[in-house]
Amino acid sequence: MTPTLRLLLPALLPSWRFFDAVGPSPRIEIRRPGGAWRPHDPPPPHLAPWQVALRLVWNPRGNARLFRVSLAERLADSPQDPWLLAQLEARIARDLPDGPWQWRLVFLLPGKAPAPRETILERDLP
Repeated sequence: MTPTLRLLLPALLPSWRFFDAVGPSPRIEIRRPGGAWRPHDPPPPHLAPWQVALRLVWNPRGNARLFRVSLAERLADSPQDPWLLAQLEARIARDLPDGPWQWRLVFLLPGKAPAPRETILERDLP
């Protein structure tokens, strides 16, 4: 194997052994006060092959979604961190029209279908 290929291969085919365990990922849900909860910025239900290829190189909305999930995971570990809370609320509010909104962090628990839900945090958007 050439030295260049040996260096390039780990970048192209990463190893997933660096995860200790795969746990549930928090979901961010929003609603108008008194309304039904719905997912915040859900992924599209279907993508054409050219859209999938384009997203490999240009996907700002997907990157923003991943950052929000990262903030939500960190907030679930440290619910009193004011910086995390402010960052997540600012990013949720960016995508919503003006008016009163509520948001919550929900974990889907493994096991039965439909998966039971555990609410970690529920707040009004400022």
